[in-house]
Amino acid sequence: MSSADIWGLNIAPISDLLLVMENAGVVCSRFEQGGALMDGYSQWNEREKRPYVILASDKNNFFRSRFDAAHELGHLVLHRYIERLDCINFKPIESQAHKFAACFMLPEESFSVELSTHPTLENFIALKNRWGMSAQSMICVQKNCN
Repeated sequence: MSSADIWGLNIAPISDLLLVMENAGVVCSRFEQGGALMDGYSQWNEREKRPYVILASDKNNFFRSRFDAAHELGHLVLHRYIERLDCINFKPIESQAHKFAACFMLPEESFSVELSTHPTLENFIALKNRWGMSAQSMICVQKNCN
């Protein structure tokens, strides 16, 4: 059984990512940070045996907020047992969470069939509302996850 089956997902766009995460046991919250230093934070609470995600609400951008949530989910899935984050590992870990977020939200088997062989910026913008992801994220997936 795949994780998509366990989480009740298919290969269509995810309409409510936070609901999906909460249904999987992730406690999600938002806060106004008052700056641009951090988009979100995630951590497993080992005592409670459950993950937490806190997202910054300052940016007020639907597409960015969804990417931030998927990014934090990537940290929960990929980096649960990393205890210490240092400057050497920071960039690769962030890159992994970015790639997870893009590929999780834009599954190749369905997203790629909606693109032409040589997509233009207009193609990506046209798909933005359907997939709930920025054109930049879609371009990244099209270039790197195939």
